[in-house]
Formats: sequence, structure tokens, C-alpha cells
Amino acid sequence: MLIRLLVMVIFLLFDVGCLQAQVVSGDYDSLLIGVDPAGGTITGYYANFTGLDESTGKPLFSCIFFLKGSMKGPPPYTIDTWFPADKTRKDLITGSLTPVESDGAAALKIKLPKEHGGCWNVEHFAGDDGASFQLEAPGKWKTIRVVSAQRAYFHYDASEPKKRKAYAVKGDPLRVYESKPGWVYAEFRNPDGKTTAGWIRESELFPADPPAK
Repeated sequence: MLIRLLVMVIFLLFDVGCLQAQVVSGDYDSLLIGVDPAGGTITGYYANFTGLDESTGKPLFSCIFFLKGSMKGPPPYTIDTWFPADKTRKDLITGSLTPVESDGAAALKIKLPKEHGGCWNVEHFAGDDGASFQLEAPGKWKTIRVVSAQRAYFHYDASEPKKRKAYAVKGDPLRVYESKPGWVYAEFRNPDGKTTAGWIRESELFPADPPAK
């Protein structure tokens, strides 16, 4: 009887550990994460800024990168990170993403062997502990994509040639809920929290995969 109870406790602890080790789509402060449950693919976009150039009113330092990985096997999960506009693998950095707990809430830790340009002044990903981001709001989107066109207009339908007045601009991250050949159904949220959703041509987005060799 005692052995049976011990076995049950071990299984319960194992199950709790598995639940805590999950990565979910959501807003993690300056980090957006999308998880496609069909293939276990993780995509994400980190963007943060610091300092202020008083002459221009723009930030002095920026840290921006896209990430992609797979939840195959136990964490930490291997991720590739790169600037969305990169066309070569020169600045691609491979690191890890680990689900953790922060102040009793779900969080993610990203650790890289070195910093992307500008990140040292914003967030330290290459430290011994990496950088952790607490889940602020879970979501139901499957992937994160980034706009590459100067203006990516929303459409009411994937086959509708007429564009709407609403658009996202280059560098804006999108939460993607659905995909069709040549199109994605995506949502954009501005800094004030206002959302716009609709179909956007995939040709107006940066690739979701790292640059080819």
C-alpha cells in the first residue's frame, strides 16, 4: 500500500512538472510568443528600447529579434534568433527557451551565447541566468510574423482584391490565427491596445524561417 502511494505521488509530481513546463501563446511583456499546437513550433518577437535622443525624440538603443524553435523533447528548447530583415546567417544566434516560474506565474527564460546588436544596453540575454519574461496574457494565436512592407493592408477576405483603409507598417509584429496559401489572418495591436484584424498578404511579411545558408 505504501509503495502504491509513493508511486502515485511521483506521478502527480511528474504531471505538475509537465504542466509547469508548457509554453503557451501570449504576451510576455516585451516578448510575443506564438505556439502552433499542430507541430509544436514556437515563434516569437522581442522588441524593447532604452534611452532617449533629445534631438530626435527617438530611443538611443534598441534590441529586436525574431525567434523560432520546436518543442520536441523536454525543455530547454533550442531556438534560432535573428533580426527579421537579415538576409544571411551572419548574425543568427542559436540559444534556448525554457518555461519557468516567476513570482508564482508562468514565465519564459531566453538564454543566448552572445548578444544581438544593441541588446547589451537594453536586456542581457547572454548572462548566466539569461532573461526571463512573465506571462501577462495568454492568447489563441498560432504564430508571430513581422511586417516587411512599408504598409501591409488588411483585407476582409483572403480572396478579396480590394484592401481596407487599415494597415500595419514595416516592423510591426502580427499575431497570426490562420493561414491560407498566400495569406494570413492576423491581428495587430498598437501601443494603446487598439486591435485591428483581417487578412494580409504573406508576401508583405518577413519570412518565418531563419536566413538560408
